Amino acid sequence: RCNSIKKKIYLDEVTIAQSCLSHPFIVHTYCYWQSRRYLYIITSYVENGELLSLWLRIRRFPEIIVKIYIAQVAMVLDYLHHKDIIYRDVKMENILLDEKGNIQIIDFGLSKWLSLGQRTTTICGTLQYIAPEVLSVRPYDHRVDWWSLGILMYACLFGEYPVSATKDHLSMANKVLNHKFNLPLNELENKTDVKELLYNLLEKNPNQRLCSLDELRQTSFMSNINFDHIYSKTYSPLLILMNAKHEWHDELTKHYYYCKKTRINTNGNLYYPSPSCQNRNQYENIDNHLFSA
Repeated sequence: RCNSIKKKIYLDEVTIAQSCLSHPFIVHTYCYWQSRRYLYIITSYVENGELLSLWLRIRRFPEIIVKIYIAQVAMVLDYLHHKDIIYRDVKMENILLDEKGNIQIIDFGLSKWLSLGQRTTTICGTLQYIAPEVLSVRPYDHRVDWWSLGILMYACLFGEYPVSATKDHLSMANKVLNHKFNLPLNELENKTDVKELLYNLLEKNPNQRLCSLDELRQTSFMSNINFDHIYSKTYSPLLILMNAKHEWHDELTKHYYYCKKTRINTNGNLYYPSPSCQNRNQYENIDNHLFSA
């Protein structure tokens, strides 16, 4: 049984998902129905699993892969924001990979209808990705999604999150709120374009943050990227990874194996074993959705 608030959250999740059927980087939602205990949402099958699973195998993606994925997620955010939707849950677990390794965004459970220029105050999100203004209990808007994109870019480039996980919500929230988000400058000595974009995304003042697809297109980091080709899925990120390093070939083969192999758990439910299952808590945020959406 659900109270009226939960019913609205579930209804928003479904209606938002079904309003986004035309975007190539958002998973297709076919239909839904509700029993007395569960809400069932039927989506397209995305065969290559979570970006998180691939990241835990490779950790540091080549810059070209980071550019492709950041551009694809940014296209989704731009699309959602112009449809008056704030996403609020950009993270690797919500990014699936299709047969070529292009992204498919899932899970609109924390999304909300919010017109451009409007603000909201609900504290929600995944702590390692959450923007400081959310934790400061100040009204916020769509710009929080661009902060989360910066966290995603940082993790894909450096193989770790800028803020390491802690065991409880409060200390993690304080850590995120007070962190200076300094970049590993020793690794970025000749990477002015990377530094510039990360500083602009991880800007604590949302009024000064990079917050649009048009701005992203103009950055030097994205200067050699054809956004039309990315949108049409001309590139194959998994093929690029296969050819980048010989040792990654085995890791990608293992990733495919785990994504394809289906097993039955003790309750008779289907699940897909992931290479990240055993060590996920060691590396990942505590995967805590803070309070309710």
